[in-house]
Amino acid sequence: MTIEEAKSILAAAHPDGSHPDDAEVAQALKLAETEPELAAWLAEESAFDSTFSKALESIEPPTDLKDKLLALEPASHEPAQEDKVIPMPTPWWKSKGLLSAAATVAILFGFAAILLKPTQVQAEANLTHFHDSVANHFRSNPKLHVTSDDLDKIRSQLGEQGQPVPGELPPKVDALLELGYGTFDYQGHPVAYISMHDDDAYHLYVVSQATFDQAPSIEQPQVVADSDLALMTWTDQGNLYVLILRGNVEELKQLL
Repeated sequence: MTIEEAKSILAAAHPDGSHPDDAEVAQALKLAETEPELAAWLAEESAFDSTFSKALESIEPPTDLKDKLLALEPASHEPAQEDKVIPMPTPWWKSKGLLSAAATVAILFGFAAILLKPTQVQAEANLTHFHDSVANHFRSNPKLHVTSDDLDKIRSQLGEQGQPVPGELPPKVDALLELGYGTFDYQGHPVAYISMHDDDAYHLYVVSQATFDQAPSIEQPQVVADSDLALMTWTDQGNLYVLILRGNVEELKQLL
């Protein structure tokens, strides 16, 4: 099975992952475990499906929608007795029930397009995928490429290497003790991570907003939980920052 074949199979699978006893889906998922390109595509698709599904769940169609749709169908006319009419079965694709269902789905998607901007959906999907990537990177206990307790020196070295350079940080984040830094690639784009410490260990991830087709914009830091981790995210001066702590969100909120 090729990567493109796997994408076609997974794109047609149910978004919630309910595909029991489907050998092709299982094979495609197994291929994603060994093919980074397919794994990245699958993670992005899953994030988009999740965001879009939540948006659809919040939409309530009018209670009289079905009656209004049926009222649009032309009234039937009885043929004159002298007319010779040979009755034919109604094709499945013209059945009243199916047309009503299709129209309802079309209207729901129309509502979604009005209420939820595509750029906003893509930006949220990008952020979710990046969160997953840096969280997994943090859990792998990555080694530091350079040890240093001087943030200005770290900024200078990252700039010389063409890596993302952290700008001004929130006061309580800036007060943390730096231990060093490292870098890695995210979908072909550079990401810098700085190890910080007080009573706990933190990693600050920095990536350019230009990395994303639709860049998230987060002026006020947002704190979310990811299993055993807490992540605080914000954007400033063209960078996106994610500060990660192995702990709960309340501990991380103390840095706000």
